[in-house]
Amino acid sequence: MADFVLGIALPGPGAHPGAARVPGPAPTDAAALRALATAADAAGVDLLVAEDPATAPPGSVRLDPAVLLARLAPATRRIGLVAQAAAGYTEPFHVATALATLDHISAGRAGWLLGPAGEAEAALHGVPVRPEAELAEDTEDVLAVVRALCLSWEPDAVIRDVATGRYLDRNRIHHVDFTGRYFSITGPSITPRSPQGVPLTLVRAGSGLDGDLVLGDGPGQLAELVVTLGATPADAARLRTRLDGCTAGEAGFVGTPEELAEHIVDRYSHVRGVILRPAHTALVAPLVAEAVAPALRRRGVLPEQPAEAPTLKERLLRESVAP
Repeated sequence: MADFVLGIALPGPGAHPGAARVPGPAPTDAAALRALATAADAAGVDLLVAEDPATAPPGSVRLDPAVLLARLAPATRRIGLVAQAAAGYTEPFHVATALATLDHISAGRAGWLLGPAGEAEAALHGVPVRPEAELAEDTEDVLAVVRALCLSWEPDAVIRDVATGRYLDRNRIHHVDFTGRYFSITGPSITPRSPQGVPLTLVRAGSGLDGDLVLGDGPGQLAELVVTLGATPADAARLRTRLDGCTAGEAGFVGTPEELAEHIVDRYSHVRGVILRPAHTALVAPLVAEAVAPALRRRGVLPEQPAEAPTLKERLLRESVAP
């Protein structure tokens, strides 16, 4: 049976819309983000999910997911690095090259959360909001084309033949010729095939998309949960009161790391895993690595010895990466 998957999201200042107004290290603090990533990696957390700036609440700040995770990759060894990218307004060519680059830098630990596209993404790109049905069709095309671009180089396309001066075997690089309703692609990727080929893909339940892992609340899926944590129940409640005093936010879970571990055991035993979204990243996320992961391990939810594998897909899906 596959191991339970534990992930931590990086929602800028926090998943609570009032997080930016509660003091703590800035969401752009490289040292704090590096410390969190290394602690989560050492604790056996499986995924670190960097959320898209376009989905941030007003007045909040998030860094570019792929660039942030590329910075954190050398500081980590095992944890999967998942970048959220919205389809519908983002060029699939740029998504594919960013994912392949992150996969190379992390030695096969990159992932992609195909995020929703809506008013925030339209405003970010300075274009009109598109109808939902149109965006859904476009998102399917983006997913298919990103996968095709990631596989457009065969694994042995780079030959580095010194005698002939040939760096590439052109016969092992394939054009992706796609003409759809909303965009077209002609040519291969400019980035060589990465360790996973196509990095791990996460999609949301009900999207109609085919992903390696699905975010939802059903069997085999990864649940998402906003969490407010403190060393004591009173500490957690005080933080939640401060956040709500700035602006109301999603209820989620409020309590200690031990209480959260019990909640996961009681509420999420039917799912494949859970992605925890800290209400306040700087004040809550470190507690997930320091206390929640060990508490889940003591309860037998996480393995004593985290599984090892050459790539993220091979570890989480227990499948070899196709050449």
